[in-house]
Amino acid sequence: MSIQSELKTRFNDAVIEVYVQKDGKPGVVVAPESLAEVCRFLHDSGFDHLSLISGIDRVEWLEVIYHIWSYTRKENVVLKVKLDRDKPVVDSVASVWRGAN
Repeated sequence: MSIQSELKTRFNDAVIEVYVQKDGKPGVVVAPESLAEVCRFLHDSGFDHLSLISGIDRVEWLEVIYHIWSYTRKENVVLKVKLDRDKPVVDSVASVWRGAN
């Protein structure tokens, strides 16, 4: 089962969109209020390396993007949250991956 399918099955409505990036990496857009829980699940599922966090101003909304790697599964996943410009707040994932601090 793909990580996208695992997340959709486990988190259902918290998974807003699944997609594949141009470079072939699987991507998932999750609801901001579910980010910490989804990240804990990913970590517990072997996604032990948060390699990059970035932000993009999309004019109408803000995006936070997490690139996560699993050494055991040998796969990547790109996790995104879309934030309202008026309330751009999302939980930290530093308790899941210390490098997020």
